[in-house]
Order: sequence, then structure tokens, then C-alpha cells
Amino acid sequence: MVGYKIYYWAASDSITNVITVGTVTNAVITGLQTGESYSFFATAFDSDANAESGPSNITVYTVPDQATLEIHVASENGVATSVSITATGAIPNQWVLESSADLQHWTPALHGTNAPVNFSMHVTELPAQFFRLKGE
Repeated sequence: MVGYKIYYWAASDSITNVITVGTVTNAVITGLQTGESYSFFATAFDSDANAESGPSNITVYTVPDQATLEIHVASENGVATSVSITATGAIPNQWVLESSADLQHWTPALHGTNAPVNFSMHVTELPAQFFRLKGE
């Protein structure tokens, strides 16, 4: 055996995609569309290009929706005083809301489990802030 091939296709499409992943036993497939269902199977192949195993069992995966952050800024006399953040959509079961002033160093602001995201912070005299929601 030289490696594995992953075959996959969307339920709404008749085109089968194939990627060769070498000898790894896991792979990341990019470009899948939110809300779409995909079918997958794997085969093993050897150095003879015509020698490929039969397919593994087919696995179906539906790409989940993403969460969307809604940010509301309160201000007085044109100066931001506080920011409130909520999330809608597919919020992970365990999540962390992080903030950053430079998009490189992130600090946890709030953690949650099976709960809505609802966060407020005072921002007077703080530099620009960026926020992201991550699953834990």
C-alpha cells in the first residue's frame, strides 16, 4: 500500500471529487459549503496505479451553519463607551469569545457551554478591539 484516496461528492451535485492523501489516516477537505451534505469513502492503492482497493463504507456529513457575531457599540458625544456582543446561528456547544487589539494576540473574554453568547465590556480609552468566537 502506497496511500489512500478520498472520494467525495455533494448531494446536490453529480461530480465526484478525488484527493490523494498519502499514508495519513486523517485529512482536511476544504471548500465544503455550509448546509450541504457530502458523501465520502476511501480506498487504498499501491505503486501500480491500477491496483486500488474497493471502497470503504460511505459516510455522509452535513456541513454545519456558522455562528455570526452581532456587535453593538454605545457611545457618548461620538466616543465609544461600551460594546455588547451576541451570537446567532450555529453556536458551538462549548465556546470561547476572544478579543484582540492586533489580531495576533487573543485573550479569552468569556467562556460558555450550551448557553447563548451575551457579553458587554466598557471600552473607553481602549485601542480598537476585534472579537472572534471559537469552539473549544
